[in-house]
Amino acid sequence: MLALRNFTTGYGSQLVIRAVSLDVAAGEVVALIGANGAGKSTLAKAISGLLPAKFGTLTLDGQSIATQSVAARVQRGLAHVPEGRQVFSGLTVGQNLEMGAYLRRDIANRAQMNAEMDSIFQLFPALIPRLNHMAGNLSGGQQQMLAIGRGLMAKPRLLILDEPSLGLAPSLVKEMFQLISSLRARGLAILLAEQNARMSLAIADRGYVMENGRIIMSDTAARLAASPNIAERYLGLGDLEAKGRFDRQTQTRLVDVIKAGQATNPV
Repeated sequence: MLALRNFTTGYGSQLVIRAVSLDVAAGEVVALIGANGAGKSTLAKAISGLLPAKFGTLTLDGQSIATQSVAARVQRGLAHVPEGRQVFSGLTVGQNLEMGAYLRRDIANRAQMNAEMDSIFQLFPALIPRLNHMAGNLSGGQQQMLAIGRGLMAKPRLLILDEPSLGLAPSLVKEMFQLISSLRARGLAILLAEQNARMSLAIADRGYVMENGRIIMSDTAARLAASPNIAERYLGLGDLEAKGRFDRQTQTRLVDVIKAGQATNPV
């Protein structure tokens, strides 16, 4: 579905993403993990068209989209939920959702728009009583729901989620990842750029690890989760390896913990 080969981009003459190759197949969740500043958000912006490609190729369904506009990419089925939500704070919840469907040509009247919005409210019932509230007055969690809902209003086939758990209360983080997992069941492909490696790998099919604008490792999510190197650097388990306790049994338990979506470390 989505394929990058030796993809390079950045800001002006400054290259941030260097020779990245990455794939997202239809209907799968792919985790892009890495520390803050690794280049995840820059890559997400470039895929959605907010930054130009410098070198390499970027294709969707086998056709190049590297020079296409943001609008053209949206119309081809790609939607981007940016880091920091970036809702339209001066518009209501309902108006924000309508903006998400701005480029859709299959919505011809108010009844159809309402039906599309109802499908979003089924996912996010907390937004229903806030339909006419200004988006800027919502809580962080509600704004994240709205941002994802706005992206889904474009009816994408591929959804790019950039740090969806950033700034959320711990009680909401697990719910957010459960929601993302449920979107895959609808046949949606998802590229999930996240610092929360534990939860990302718990719901992903495959994963890529990014450092300094490059992909340094890729594998199935389960194998990445079980890797001592990944555990040390991204899952907060470096002390286990240092003590010589990161054995095969611990790795197996770690995978079980991640699959269960829990936030506790194995001991």
